[in-house]
Amino acid sequence: MNNQASVKVQASPEKVFSIYRKVSEWPLWDPELLEAGLEGPFAAGSTGVLRPKRGPAVRFRLVQVSAPYAFVSESALPFCAMRVEHYIEECEGGCEIVHRVTFSGPLGFLFRRILGPSVVRGFAPALAGLKGAVESG
Repeated sequence: MNNQASVKVQASPEKVFSIYRKVSEWPLWDPELLEAGLEGPFAAGSTGVLRPKRGPAVRFRLVQVSAPYAFVSESALPFCAMRVEHYIEECEGGCEIVHRVTFSGPLGFLFRRILGPSVVRGFAPALAGLKGAVESG
């Protein structure tokens, strides 16, 4: 399974990260989300909730925040942890944004097969929306 997607944008990593920090505004550029919220600062240890258009609300915890180049969130599933990694890599003319999902734990193999493809399919429209938000200013 391909577990990631990426897009190049004409903006600095700082600009991209400033948009990531506004969790409540994620639904403005991610068409899969109805609502998003973070309890606390955009820092490791803070928790939040994502409400997708399809499926149940998902609680997540920021497990790594390395501004302005990366952050990783983790959601608990039965006997599995789903990690969504967000990387921003500088390149000529701007940067490349990479979203990657991994599953670990005793049932990681199962969730990778069941949820993995739909999570990865959701990356493309989210990255397209993020690109538009970043480049429109």
